[in-house]
Amino acid sequence: MRTHRLLPLLTCLSLLLAPAAPAAATDPAPPAGSTSSAGSAAPRPASAAPQVTDRLVVRFTPEASAAERRRALGEAAVATGLAGAASAAVVAGDAAQVLELPEAVPVGEVAELAAELTGSPAVESAAPDRLLAGQWRPDDLDPGAQWAAGALGLPRAWDAATGAGTVIGVVDSGLAAHSDVSPKAIGGYDFVSSLSLANDGDPRDGRWADPGSHAAAGQCWVDPATGAGNAAAGSSWHGTHVAGVAAAVTGNGRGIAGVAPGARLLVARAIGACDLGYTSDVADAIRWLAGGPVAGAPAPPRAADVISISLGALSTCDPVLQSAVDEAVGRGVPVVVAAGNDGLDASASMPANCRGVIAVGAVDQRHEPAWFSNHGPTVDVWAPGTAIRSTLDAGRTAPAGESYGELSGTSQAAPHVAGLVALLEQQDPAATPAQLEARLRATAAGSVPVADAAAALGLAPAAEPDFPVAGAIGRYWLSARPALGQPLGEEAPVPGGARQEFERGTVHWSPATGARTTRGAVRAAHRGAAGGPAALGFPTTEERADGTGGVVQSFQHGRVVWSPPTGARILRGAIGAAWARTGHQAGVLGYPVGAERPNGLGGAYQVFQRGKLLWSPATGAQVLRGAVAARYAELGDEHGALGYPRTGERPDGAGGVAQRFEHGRILWSAATGAHPVQGAIAARHARLGGEHGVLGRPVTGEQRAAGGTVQAFEGGTITWTPGAGTRVRLS
Repeated sequence: MRTHRLLPLLTCLSLLLAPAAPAAATDPAPPAGSTSSAGSAAPRPASAAPQVTDRLVVRFTPEASAAERRRALGEAAVATGLAGAASAAVVAGDAAQVLELPEAVPVGEVAELAAELTGSPAVESAAPDRLLAGQWRPDDLDPGAQWAAGALGLPRAWDAATGAGTVIGVVDSGLAAHSDVSPKAIGGYDFVSSLSLANDGDPRDGRWADPGSHAAAGQCWVDPATGAGNAAAGSSWHGTHVAGVAAAVTGNGRGIAGVAPGARLLVARAIGACDLGYTSDVADAIRWLAGGPVAGAPAPPRAADVISISLGALSTCDPVLQSAVDEAVGRGVPVVVAAGNDGLDASASMPANCRGVIAVGAVDQRHEPAWFSNHGPTVDVWAPGTAIRSTLDAGRTAPAGESYGELSGTSQAAPHVAGLVALLEQQDPAATPAQLEARLRATAAGSVPVADAAAALGLAPAAEPDFPVAGAIGRYWLSARPALGQPLGEEAPVPGGARQEFERGTVHWSPATGARTTRGAVRAAHRGAAGGPAALGFPTTEERADGTGGVVQSFQHGRVVWSPPTGARILRGAIGAAWARTGHQAGVLGYPVGAERPNGLGGAYQVFQRGKLLWSPATGAQVLRGAVAARYAELGDEHGALGYPRTGERPDGAGGVAQRFEHGRILWSAATGAHPVQGAIAARHARLGGEHGVLGRPVTGEQRAAGGTVQAFEGGTITWTPGAGTRVRLS
C-alpha cells in the first residue's frame, strides 16, 4: 500500500498521550525516583496472614504516668499468664504506643492481654498489632512513583479482588518483550492493515509484538495540497505502557504493580508507525477481542472480559466503530476508552462519544482534572493520568530491551479503569457492562468523580486515623496504608521538608524527592548517621531488594544497604561511588561491615566483607583486598612507607596482579605471594622490564644487607647501597 494521503475513506486514530503543557499550565511535579520495597512475596489474600503477632497497640490516657502505664501492663500480663508482656518494649508511638513482646504468640493470647488492659484506668484502648498479608500491597508497588494506586484505593481493593480469572483486551500498538507484562499475555493478533504503518514488513498477521512506532519523514501521511507530511519520529512503546498499567506482573520484587495483577492480557495491535491506526482496524480489533468473528483472523484463545482503548480523534463516532462497540457490549464485554487530550468537551472526541463505552478522563495528583483532559457529561469516570509510571522499551526506534518510564494522558487513565473493571468482574462475573458502569459511577469519589476501587467492590470505608494525614504525605499514605499502619502523631516540619511517624515506618517528604518511607534497620541507620538524618538527606527511593538477600535504599547524599550478617550500613561520597563501580554488594567487596571512618591523615576508609576502600583527596577511593591488602596492612597501610593506593589491583598480563601506591607497588602471583617494590630498587626493576623482564616478580621484600638493602626476585637480586646505587645479579 502507498503512503496515506490525508484524504482517507477511513478515519485515522491517534494515541491519547498528553502533548507538552502550555507555559501557563503546571501540574505538580511527579515524585522523584522509583522502585520497589524490599522482599519478594507471592500475591496472597488476607486469609493467608499468619495468626501470630509480637506486638500490640495501646492508647494510654494522657494523664497516666510512665509508672502507671508499666503497672497496667504488668497486671494484665499476670492476669492473662502472658508473663513476657510485662517487659514489652515501646518501639514506636506517643499517645498510641506500639509495644513489642519478647516473642511472637498467638493473636488470641494478645487479644486477651489487650482486653485485660482496657480494664485499667490508665488505658483508653488496646488491640493486637496483627500481621496482615499486606492487603495485596505487592512488593513492587512504589507508593511514591505509583501515586495512582492510592488515588484509586487499590491497596485495600486487592484484598478483595485481583482480577484473577479475567482477561483484559488491549487495543494499541502491540506488546514489546518485557518481563513485567509478557508473561501475562495469552495471545494476540496484528490488525494493522497498512504497509506504510505496519513497520513489520507485512499487513495483518499473527505477529502482535510491537516493532516500534518509529517513522521516517513522510512515511505515514503526506498532504497532497502542500506536499508536507509527518516528521520523522521515534517509538513510544505506548501499548506496552498501557498494558503494564492494567495488569503488570506483581510479586516479582521489581518494576510496577498493575491495577489487576491477577488478570491476563489479550493483545490486539491496531496502530503502527506515527502511533496511528485506521478506525476499521480498531473496529476489527474490538470485535476479535470480544470473541466475534473477523475475516482472516483466527479465533482468540478466549474472549476478553473487558477492552481498553487509548486512541482517539476529533470526530463523531464512526458507524464502523459504533457497530464494533455495540457487538462487544452485546457479548457482555465492557469497552473502556480514553476521553481525549484536547481540553474540550469529550462529546467531540471519538471513541469517547460512542454509545455504550465507559469514557475516562484524567486527573492529576491533586485529584483535579489534568489540564489536557477532555471533560463534560460524556466522561463517565475519572482516573489518574499524569506522571504514570509503567513498562516501556529502551529502544529509540526498534526494541532494545525492557525499561520503565512515566507518561501522561487519558491513554494512561483508561487502563486504570479497565483494570478496575477486571476486579469487579472477578467479584461478580455475571455483571453486565451497564451494571459495571453504573457501579463505577455510583461509587466514584470527590467533586471530580475519581474511580474508587475499594468502594466499587463494596468494601467498608477505612477507619479514620487518630491524627491528621494530609497533603503529599496523605496521598502517599493512602497507597501505603496497609504497610505503614496508622499515624502515631502529626506531620512535623524538618529542614527542607516534613516527616510523619506511622506504626511501621516514617514517611519523609521534600519538594525535590516526594514522599518516601524508611523503616526498620534502614530507618535506624538514617537516624543514626553522623551529622544526623540531614547528612544523608531525604530518601529518593523506597527500600528495595538488592537481589542477593539484602535491601538497599537511596538518599539524596548516599545510600543505606542492609544484609542479615552485616546489618545496615551507610555508603556515601567517593567511597560509596567507588563501591558502586565494583558492582555493589554483588561485586568483589561484598557488603560493608562498618561505617566510613577518618584515618587521622586527612583521608577515610570503610571496611567490607572482602576488603576495604581507602580514600584521600589526592588519590581518590581505591579498593584493597586479598593478599595485596594483607601485605599492605603488614607494612603499615597508608601510615607506612607506601602511602595511599593510587589504583586498584590490576592483572599484570602474566597471571598475577599489581597495585600502585604513592611510593611504590605491590606485586602478587600464586607462586611468589605479595611483595612490595619501592624506591631505587623499584626504579631499577622497572628499567629491566618489571615483572615481565629478566628478574620477574619479587619473592621477598627489601632486607638489610652490607650497609644497604637487597631484594630477591624470581630471576635474581637487586642490591642497593648509598654509595654505589643499585646492582643486579641474575641467578
